Amino acid sequence: MYFTAVLTLLTLASLVAAQESKVDDRGHVIGSDEHIAANKRMHDLMLNPTTITLRLGSPTLDKKVPESGASYKRGDSIRFDLFITHSFTEPIEVVEGDLYSDMRPELFRDGDPIPYLKKVQDLADQREKKPETIRSVPSHLMAGNEYLIGTVDTKNWYGDLPPGHYQLSVRRRFVYGGKWIQSDSLTFEVL
Repeated sequence: MYFTAVLTLLTLASLVAAQESKVDDRGHVIGSDEHIAANKRMHDLMLNPTTITLRLGSPTLDKKVPESGASYKRGDSIRFDLFITHSFTEPIEVVEGDLYSDMRPELFRDGDPIPYLKKVQDLADQREKKPETIRSVPSHLMAGNEYLIGTVDTKNWYGDLPPGHYQLSVRRRFVYGGKWIQSDSLTFEVL
């Protein structure tokens, strides 16, 4: 029943899109002028997303309360969720991007910046020159609501963290070549 309903909705959506679209001489579908204009407007918005706010929070706590000042033992999995809100006048589209193209955690230990693992830095450098294309359906995010858009696992980026006082923030962009948005910072201890 559910599958049939979803299939029906997808068929209806494709029929509506086909009526509003054109097909070129090679059989490629070309969107309507309104659809093309809406996509351009969204791309331009995401190049300089001044209406977007990012927040880090602990995946083990209530998503509305960011955890700062937590303590971990060396070797623990230290993960934080990344949340997004926006105040644009209409829903925005966020496409799941390549982790190493679109996100840059920034970690400081006792005030000093911590470099990424060599293999991660190499991937980030490579993606900066040639981004990885990931095909996914965009998420439509409504204004004023908070959505989970990713998780930062410090072990994946930095390896095991030695004891110390840490401060973590994340930069994220939403289109290649776009402006980076900085999250808030969280602090934690590794004992």
